Amino acid sequence: MFRVNAQRKSLDVWLIYRCSRCKTTWNSAICSRVNPKAIGEELLGKFQNNDTELARQYAMDSDLLMKNGAEIEPPVYKIVGNDVDFTEDVQVRIVKQYPSNLIRLSKILREKLSLSKKAFDELAAGGVIQLEDGRDIHKCKLKHELVVNISGKRAFSKILDFKEKQNA
Repeated sequence: MFRVNAQRKSLDVWLIYRCSRCKTTWNSAICSRVNPKAIGEELLGKFQNNDTELARQYAMDSDLLMKNGAEIEPPVYKIVGNDVDFTEDVQVRIVKQYPSNLIRLSKILREKLSLSKKAFDELAAGGVIQLEDGRDIHKCKLKHELVVNISGKRAFSKILDFKEKQNA
């Protein structure tokens, strides 16, 4: 539930959390001392009408929660989709419903591709696995949606080389 408080020509907006067990509440500041025009009529209307989807978005925003002093843990996630065939070039689309800076993209990809950190690092350094937009795959955190390109034939031969090195 949102609380909107007007003070002269500025607004404060909080998202109010309520513990389902003990019924205590906690306020997470969304906006402080902002001009209503800066928020916009549509967003202000959603705050005033306690828009459920907007409340869910703010409730799941790890950056906002940390700014407000909450202690949060990385969310539980599930990786779905077909296995990657390393004999062909592949585009992997990764979609997350709510933004979170708590999970690194490289961790998700390593799990999906069943690669060790070292093997993944070598493939990324060689340009075999790369983000479509060119950003550094090691520094990228999953916000909403990313596309990863995997050069399949190059990946297959590099993985074989890597496994041979490990077994030697």
